[in-house]
Amino acid sequence: MEVGNGVTGAEGMLTNGGIANPYKEFLPRVNRQDDVFVERRRKLHIKEDITEGRKHVNEKLLTRSISSLVVHLRRRKAKMTLRRRSIAGSKESIYVLMVLKKLRDFCTKERPLITELPHPLHSIDAKTTLFVREPKGNVRRGFILRRKRAEQSNITIVTMKTVRQRHTKAYFERLLKESKVFFCDSRIWRALARVFGSQYYKRFAPIPVKLQGKDWAKQCWRASRLSFLTLSRSHTLAMKVANLPLSNSAIEENVIVAANSMATQLFPGRKWRAIKAVYIQSDESTAFPIYHCDKDVLKPLLDKIYKNKTVENATFS
Repeated sequence: MEVGNGVTGAEGMLTNGGIANPYKEFLPRVNRQDDVFVERRRKLHIKEDITEGRKHVNEKLLTRSISSLVVHLRRRKAKMTLRRRSIAGSKESIYVLMVLKKLRDFCTKERPLITELPHPLHSIDAKTTLFVREPKGNVRRGFILRRKRAEQSNITIVTMKTVRQRHTKAYFERLLKESKVFFCDSRIWRALARVFGSQYYKRFAPIPVKLQGKDWAKQCWRASRLSFLTLSRSHTLAMKVANLPLSNSAIEENVIVAANSMATQLFPGRKWRAIKAVYIQSDESTAFPIYHCDKDVLKPLLDKIYKNKTVENATFS
């Protein structure tokens, strides 16, 4: 009688040799809500997305496209330094455009697809403001403790009551000057949009956060790494993957993870076989291709890159 190899560890039913572990019930169980376990699982998923995405995305075109987009965005930002935040601040993002082979009807799915990026879209190291609803009843003591803990992490807490009482343009402009990134409690974002109005809500662009637990700074940090894909009846779908302050290598990893996550979540069975092409672009720039199902389409661009490199090497030598 052959004995198969069993599974080792606290979660396995069998040990080496296929014999049941009599001490399994006394071993410590894995806490799936533990921060260390969550971070380890997140890094594992991101590593798998990067490994799978590099098999499909053309890295030479991706590196060249990102460098061109970054130079373009920096030049345009230098021209818009004297303009308002609503014009200059919202035009410094990079998006991934995914073109499908067939038109799909995603209108039945109301919730957007969520992707966790390896590098955050919004840096919390800068001055940050969090809009929350005012405490009621016996929760005021816990609210004060949470606010003090968040202020230690350089996060300013502003309640909805304060926003309603100081409903003036001067107060809104002061908030825009003091902070660069804005978060809001997911339970009040609709009310916050009505108070700000369409003009100032677009300028603030607060990121909804589901506040749970005592550490609000950690919740904001996790929300800053999320990107959303809104589903619609269209051949092309777009997802925001980076902002201008990120480095080129960080933007490259975000693009690869976002592209692979979009293909996996949209089509769990076919994945990349259902994708026709993938592009990256900013708000007002040309779309640069980084993947196409027909590889002959990208050959002229690759030949042009090789030709420019040979000319540069010849001139410097």
